[in-house]
This record gives sequence, structure tokens and C-alpha cells, in this order.
Amino acid sequence: MDLLWEEVGRLDFFKIIIFIFLITLAVVFSDFLRKRCKNKEVLRKVPHILIGLLFSFSPFFMGKVEIIISSIILVLGVLIGKYSPFFNSVFSIERLSFGMWLTPLSLGLMAELWLPQNPSAFLFGMLVLTFSDALAALVGQGASKKIPYFQKSLRGSTAFFLSTLIIFFILSPKIKLFDFLWISLLLTFLEIILIFGLDNLFLPLIAAWLFSIFIL
Repeated sequence: MDLLWEEVGRLDFFKIIIFIFLITLAVVFSDFLRKRCKNKEVLRKVPHILIGLLFSFSPFFMGKVEIIISSIILVLGVLIGKYSPFFNSVFSIERLSFGMWLTPLSLGLMAELWLPQNPSAFLFGMLVLTFSDALAALVGQGASKKIPYFQKSLRGSTAFFLSTLIIFFILSPKIKLFDFLWISLLLTFLEIILIFGLDNLFLPLIAAWLFSIFIL
């Protein structure tokens, strides 16, 4: 208990407040875009990308516990947004999905498992969630041809694969092409089979684990 209070005493609550403020701005910005963009998927993915970027680079200016606390506050924010009349462009979703609830859980678990000892794995998993997952949804929206038995489209999954390759190359340009390909293909396969928003939870965790085992 004493160790817990010592950890709390070292927290920089000002950083947490600023971080939550920036997350709120990302949601407000998406709601502001509603008057200029009628595409619901775009309106939902704008805060997804902005918040993902904030969490991706949060280890550079926040500690592990501060990030976990921010993810818990984000859960409360989702709860308020989901059942309030505000920010419908972000929280309204017509299909069955638990993604908006699972994303904050994933963020907290990522910090717990990979920080501060392995920030590169944390960053890779977060960028896959931030960009690859978002691009898959944006590119795949409206596609008439779906992968059998799943809700995903071929062009969306292709966008996910290419985005993951690019993230790999940026973070680890010296690894072998074979490692680029098989890990990106495996993550793409998981993105296809993980429906109902489960990819928001498992994809970054698995991506970070693969990166830490086979790349670092």
C-alpha cells in the first residue's frame, strides 16, 4: 500500500489533464467536421487516428501509470459520450461493435505490458491500431465484395496489409523482407477474423508481442 501511494505521489496530474484535454479536442474536432463531411466512417476514424497518435507517442512525455489512468478516464468518456446527446458523429455506430469500449482497455493493457521496458513494441502495436485498422475501415467502406463469412472487404484488408508493411519499414528498416511479410500477413488475417470490434483489443497486443519476439 505504501508503494502504491508513493507511485501516486509521483504522478504528474497536470500532464494527465492536458492529455485528456487533447483527447477531448480530437472528439470535438470530429463533431465539428460533421457539417462538412457526411461520411460517418470518416467522422469516426478522425478521432480514432488522432487519439491513437496521442497514445502512440505518450511514452515520450508521460509515465506508464499516467497513461493507464488516462485510458481509464477514456473509458468514462466513452460511457458519457455513448449515452449523451452530444458527439453523435463519433459514438453512433449502426453495426454491432464493442470497439469503442475495447480500445481504452487495449491502451491500458499495452502500457502495462510494454512500458517502460519496451517502447518500440508499444509504438508498433499502437501505430497498427491507429493507422492500419483505420485505413482498413476507410478503404473498405462501401465495398460490395466481402470476404466470405466475415464483415471485411478485400480492398480494406489490402490497405491494412500495406499500411502495416510501411509501419514496419519505418520502425525497423533493417529487418528481412520475409519477416516484414509473414508478420504483416498474420496481422491482416487476424484483422479479418476479429469481428465486432475485437480487433481493437487484440490487434495491438498481438502486434506488439510479435514485434518484441521476432524483431527486437
